[in-house]
Amino acid sequence: MTNSKIRKILQHTYQLGRAVSTLFILTTFVSPVTAQSLSPDKPAPLHSGVNSSVADSFVGPHFYYFLAGPGKVDIHIKFTSMGLLGNANTATIGIDLYDERQTWKIHKDLTSNGTTAQLTFPGDLKQKTKVIMRIQPPPSGLIRTGGNYEVQLLGAVEYDSNTASGQQDQIVKTYQIMSCIQDVYECGVAKFYPDGTLKISDGHTGTWKLFDSEANIYVLNISGHNLSVKLMPGRGLVEPNNVNSILFQEVR
Repeated sequence: MTNSKIRKILQHTYQLGRAVSTLFILTTFVSPVTAQSLSPDKPAPLHSGVNSSVADSFVGPHFYYFLAGPGKVDIHIKFTSMGLLGNANTATIGIDLYDERQTWKIHKDLTSNGTTAQLTFPGDLKQKTKVIMRIQPPPSGLIRTGGNYEVQLLGAVEYDSNTASGQQDQIVKTYQIMSCIQDVYECGVAKFYPDGTLKISDGHTGTWKLFDSEANIYVLNISGHNLSVKLMPGRGLVEPNNVNSILFQEVR
């Protein structure tokens, strides 16, 4: 066996170990996921109703925006921490609110010990304002922590309805490959392009195609190998039947 093949097997074993450990660490429930952004310069728009997502210490903060005022606004946040090997795990997320020019900023922490914790930001804005929201997951460490959170806006709020039209597919991002496949592609970085193609840092190329828009299921073809994945914005591409197994982790 060549050194190259040995290296590929070791890489695959290491990444598989991380995926398996993640499977046992994360016991989050599955809920409809709202589109997020990992970039503070390009926050994702919040929509009416409940916006749900997952705060993940291995991924980083999420950024959103909405239009508020003039008038009273209530921002309701709920957070349920992950379970650790079936046991309750205490975790804290941070929530920051600030305007586009950062002339003001409000910060609150929300801690859950496995049960749902909640808080409210009450406000009274004198004029229409674009408000940025930052959801900060727990500090990253050797063990993945975080949990499910929900955001709901009430009162004098508007939603940016113009962002959906002409917006490129949510899968168009750069990802760290967490589970490589021997003789198909190595564990490096993958970039997905708007034209339906993708390129991996080891030189391999492929294509992506949306299969189920409601479930966010995509089909990838890399060097003749087909792979079905589920997009979870703000986290990455996961196994469709196991959302805790990240195959391609989203990077900034």
